[in-house]
Amino acid sequence: MKAARINGFRTILSHLGDIHLETISTPFHPVLKLYLSRGEFKLVSRGAIYSYGLHYYHFVDAFRRLQLNDRAPQKALILGLGFGSIPRILEKKFGIEPSTDIVELDPDIIRLFEKYQHQVCSGRPGLILADGQEYMRRTQAQYDLICMDIFEDRTVPAVFEREAFLRDLSRALCPGGLLLYNRLNVTLEDQRANENFLRDFRRVFPDGYAVKCAYNWILVSEAPPLACEERP
Repeated sequence: MKAARINGFRTILSHLGDIHLETISTPFHPVLKLYLSRGEFKLVSRGAIYSYGLHYYHFVDAFRRLQLNDRAPQKALILGLGFGSIPRILEKKFGIEPSTDIVELDPDIIRLFEKYQHQVCSGRPGLILADGQEYMRRTQAQYDLICMDIFEDRTVPAVFEREAFLRDLSRALCPGGLLLYNRLNVTLEDQRANENFLRDFRRVFPDGYAVKCAYNWILVSEAPPLACEERP
């Protein structure tokens, strides 16, 4: 697929209003729209923002609170490509470029990302076309940073909430590694579901806690910095 380039004039215009770039339909996502918005790529489904470049603020906030600069992860795993927000944030906001594997089930999202990848991040993450559950079940690799960011529209599929999957995450995490597990937290129903899941999360990760952002909870496994977040 031929690489696409967004010129500086369109980037400036995107600060005045979203610029529609492409709409695709895939077997996994009936409608996905890609915009240039406030200078960043924004990928949206019918009900959720899947990726928003440096404006994917919950991960920016969590990485900052966790003092990621001091941890300097060398090998990272991202479950759910979106449109590459997490590697972009690591590189542009924190100056961190670990060796990164990104697991994505939808080949059409991978193809769309590859078209614009050179404008998302300078690194070349390894793009793995696979089901996240199956990848975690079979991988022998270990990572010192794992970001779980898989959604179907605005919900995390139930298979990724099961204890078996959490144990696979634990097995793939290096000693002293850091796990961030993203969940939406917009409604009271979301909050109740997140509180229930946090209890399940702690069965596998006893040190688990939540970094609570405006519209998301990031569940974390790692002894937190004292100023990072309250622990119930």
